[in-house]
Amino acid sequence: ELLPTLADILLELQRNHIQIILATHSYNLAKYFELKKGKNDHILFHSFQRNENKICAESSTVFGNITANKLIQADEKLLDLAYTKGMTD
Repeated sequence: ELLPTLADILLELQRNHIQIILATHSYNLAKYFELKKGKNDHILFHSFQRNENKICAESSTVFGNITANKLIQADEKLLDLAYTKGMTD
């Protein structure tokens, strides 16, 4: 329940010219940043992947636009499982 507040605080710090680098495995936190950021906010999402012996990176100003997004894939898998178990409305 505190993720929206955390996103608000960090966005406000960013608006006051404080650079923040945040690493998370939380789909919800990343999505709160995407939904709460304003058009003048400078938020950039990154996804890092290991392909054989190389590290590949993908970046976007929109969290959902990252194609190899493991957070979104894991969330979709969980929702699919809940749906097949009849746990959704």
